[in-house]
Amino acid sequence: MTVEIAEFSDAHRDGLYALFTAEEYRDQAERLKLDQQLYEKRYVAVRGEEVLGFMEGTFLDFSEDESGSYPAPRARVLTLLVSSAARRERIGSDLLSRFAADARDAGLDAVVLYPDPHDPAGRLAFFKSCGLEKLSAGEMLGARLQTVLANAQ
Repeated sequence: MTVEIAEFSDAHRDGLYALFTAEEYRDQAERLKLDQQLYEKRYVAVRGEEVLGFMEGTFLDFSEDESGSYPAPRARVLTLLVSSAARRERIGSDLLSRFAADARDAGLDAVVLYPDPHDPAGRLAFFKSCGLEKLSAGEMLGARLQTVLANAQ
């Protein structure tokens, strides 16, 4: 069965809550339960009825880019989560690719993120394989959307 990347809807709520709980993303589970949406772009990766991945971000990032490489406005990834049982199936790449394509269609040119500190080497390797690079001395990663989309092929 194939994995579908879709915008989050109420139909995904229970499955997403199960994913957050299983992966110990307690803050996100609590926000979902309280219907608190922090950012305007949310996507899920679904196989059948099961939610295997989640991505949350914004197309309204104006935070400072210490390198100056990717001036605002730009897209920013805040959360990217894939079920431990479904990793290495390109789900994270597909979520990032969908987000990048939608950001490009919205007229943006770049994406940035701060990688989660859990498993920093693994996450850095993943984001690097998607075309993101570390910006100057900070922790921020960034890339042109065309680079992310080219690496998703």
